Amino acid sequence: MANPDVAAPPSAFDLKVETLIIGAGACGMIAALAAHEAGQDVLLLEADPIPTGSTALSAGLIPAAGTRLQQDAGISDSSDGFATDIQAKAHHENDDALVAAMARTAPQVIDWLVETHGLPFSLVRDFDYPGHSQRRMHGLPSRSGRELIDALRARIEALDIPLICNRRATRLYAAGATLAGARVSLPDQSGEDIGCDRLILACNGFGGNRAMVAHHMPDIADAIWFGHDGNR
Repeated sequence: MANPDVAAPPSAFDLKVETLIIGAGACGMIAALAAHEAGQDVLLLEADPIPTGSTALSAGLIPAAGTRLQQDAGISDSSDGFATDIQAKAHHENDDALVAAMARTAPQVIDWLVETHGLPFSLVRDFDYPGHSQRRMHGLPSRSGRELIDALRARIEALDIPLICNRRATRLYAAGATLAGARVSLPDQSGEDIGCDRLILACNGFGGNRAMVAHHMPDIADAIWFGHDGNR
């Protein structure tokens, strides 16, 4: 069955960028910083009036194994150990390759955010988080997701990376198996077609869309939702 949310590209786009990122939470903004560093023409879109997302509702802590902050604290940790902990906690339901890739690159991201972008991460050393065999949680001074969002946004603005809010992606465009862009809705209910060479979806899941939850996961249709309602 064809996906109604994916269509063939229009004959012409309203604008074109190299890298289009949908969602300006921590994931999207970190992706934008990395793409910008790689010399790409980046556009970051956010559905809300200002970047918040589920990140802002959280403690803003990022687990990573093998960071310089861990080494400075005398903690010997590894990506293999991190991956083992993840799979044990998830009852081995996650994809092994994805878990390994995340565990391998997470410490590089923390070190890069500290050394290149000046984010004042520190290691959480007074609490053992369930499921982790080592102390590997990293956070900003207030241990607040709001602080993390604001710090990343400050770097986005300092580097003049385009960030446009009040733009919700409503459809993806694909040429065969290749994503070619997205249609986004504007505050006045009009639409805009944005083409791209690469597209990053950093818009989390659909927990805020109760109809989709009921359709795709009926067993938890009535479950309590704790997350950002923009996750649709």
